Amino acid sequence: MYWTKGPEKAPWVAALIAALLFALSACGSVAQPPAEPAALQPTLPTGPLDGGEWPSSQSGYTTELEGWFIGTGDTAMGQQENYVYLTHDGGITWEETGNVNDVWPRVLTCGAFANEKIGFLCFRYDIEDFGRIYRTTDGGETWEQFDLGLVWYMPFNVEMAGEVRSISFAGDSGKGAMDFFTKLSGDDPENGSLLTLMTDDFGATWESVATRPAKALLPLSELPADYGADADDGISEGVYVSVFTREGTQVFNQELMDAFYAKAFIGLPAFVRTMSYTVEGDPIIIDYSYDGEVFTVTMDATRDKFGTREITSRAYKYLVLHERAQGTHKSIYYLSSDENIYVKTDDGGTALREDLGAIPSPSGNVKLP
Repeated sequence: MYWTKGPEKAPWVAALIAALLFALSACGSVAQPPAEPAALQPTLPTGPLDGGEWPSSQSGYTTELEGWFIGTGDTAMGQQENYVYLTHDGGITWEETGNVNDVWPRVLTCGAFANEKIGFLCFRYDIEDFGRIYRTTDGGETWEQFDLGLVWYMPFNVEMAGEVRSISFAGDSGKGAMDFFTKLSGDDPENGSLLTLMTDDFGATWESVATRPAKALLPLSELPADYGADADDGISEGVYVSVFTREGTQVFNQELMDAFYAKAFIGLPAFVRTMSYTVEGDPIIIDYSYDGEVFTVTMDATRDKFGTREITSRAYKYLVLHERAQGTHKSIYYLSSDENIYVKTDDGGTALREDLGAIPSPSGNVKLP
């Protein structure tokens, strides 16, 4: 054994140090598998303004992976550019497709796609044109002006304005709904009407199922204390009204209830207000709303002198058929938190559960699921 002079060491010493360092490094760490990349998160297309924002936009999905986005630019002198994007991977990436900016750069009221190929762009009415609608059947590569086929019979010197206020589709089922606003030219917009139209062929054809005043209904909490003293209060405002007379129950605006069912049956958001009367003649006003998943029933009984005199709300998950009434062509439905609306009775029969929510019936004109 001997030591070298200066910084040099004997060969065996160097080998020993190297072996010790290897052993220490092996004991101090465990080999790790390669790190997996972070999961990609859905995004939205970047807008043209600073910060990548859009002045306004609309978007939705027709399947888990197929989605659409319509971004809208600023409005100047009635001019506006709109850009359309599609995603095929759940929003991870977006591809810009065609638009109608070169032929109709006007104010967009709404737009939507029924599937990855078929979509609509709907524009505001103006002094030059009835509100235009454009439809694509090739994923936005080309757009064609679309005619709803609505017909009005009016004097030759009367002009009408109209536009699509909302359009939506139930996934890629081909079923959809549209609210179309119309009024006489020069008339106050609040004096116009809203037509509810339905489609079951991806918007190739549309059928009008209901008409209501365009003026927005006041929230229940803001209605006058004497509202409903006359049934005309609700009838003229677009409320489903049920009045008991000596000849039986008389119903007004049945088409509004039918439109509610038609939308709810295919999973689209829906709303209807109803008004009925107690045996003492006091009005009970109820709002039925559906957001695509939950039915919310808000009842205003503040005018019921023998009731709770308060506004209450309750949510339900299902709209369940009870029976199809014979002779009247009406079907009776209940709102429920469970798909099963029956309980067994002591005598071995069945009875309706006590926690169900009542709802007026649709007419025989509604296509039942």
